[in-house]
Amino acid sequence: LHHPNIAQVLDLGRVDDTYFIAMELVDGPDLKSLFKHAIGTKLLLPAAMCAFIVARVADGLHYAHTKTDPATDDPLRIVHRDVNHANILVSRHGDIKLVDFGVAHAEKRTVVTDVGGLKGKMGYIAPEQCLGEPFDHRSDIFALGVVLHELLTRRPLFTGKATSRPSN
Repeated sequence: LHHPNIAQVLDLGRVDDTYFIAMELVDGPDLKSLFKHAIGTKLLLPAAMCAFIVARVADGLHYAHTKTDPATDDPLRIVHRDVNHANILVSRHGDIKLVDFGVAHAEKRTVVTDVGGLKGKMGYIAPEQCLGEPFDHRSDIFALGVVLHELLTRRPLFTGKATSRPSN
């Protein structure tokens, strides 16, 4: 994936029994660290800054979601599946980069790494994923909405406390 808002993977490899991914250097913190620092020092991230960051991530996601196979022009239907603060890097120069497509799902893939299973961080996973139902790129949009909510309100959208499901 080649997009200004997706960190570039430069190399994949293995040394003995250890696999590695070499990525471009993004000189700055991840959004999780930046957010925790802001909360710890009682500073607010300006709403315009939050909107800018989320808009850049949305640009990168749109690129991934609409990417096509160069040989056939068929949609790849890539879904990141792990959009959260820790996977958003903010460079010291203001560049915003989405990282960790390691659990990404592509409809047309040549290698199957596992079957089923819940991928991503709790609190950012769309309801349809939690229920084991089919999902698509909208799951990433849901997760990015959770990130924006948390940036603006300075609190988690989901607390982890169990709630009852409405009965039919």
